[in-house]
Amino acid sequence: MKRVFATVGRPTGNAVVERLILTLKTELIWTQDWSSLEELQAALDAWLHVYNTQRPHQALDWLTPAERRAKNLGLATAAKMAC
Repeated sequence: MKRVFATVGRPTGNAVVERLILTLKTELIWTQDWSSLEELQAALDAWLHVYNTQRPHQALDWLTPAERRAKNLGLATAAKMAC
C-alpha cells in the first residue's frame, strides 16, 4: 500500500477514500471481535473481492469497479462474456 495525498486544491480524492474506510469499518471490521489477524485478513480479502467485482456502485453508474475499469480500458469482463 502506498500513501498518496490529493493534489493541492483537489481534496475530493481523500473524501472518496474516507468513505471507503467508513464503509469497510461499518460492514466488516466492527461487526465482530476478531480472534486473530489472519482471520481478519481473510475476511478483508473476501470483502474487497465482493466490493470490487460483485457490488454495483452508484458513483460508477451502477457498475462494479471491475466492470468500470474494463470499460475504461476497452476490455470485456468475465460477467459480460458469460452472457
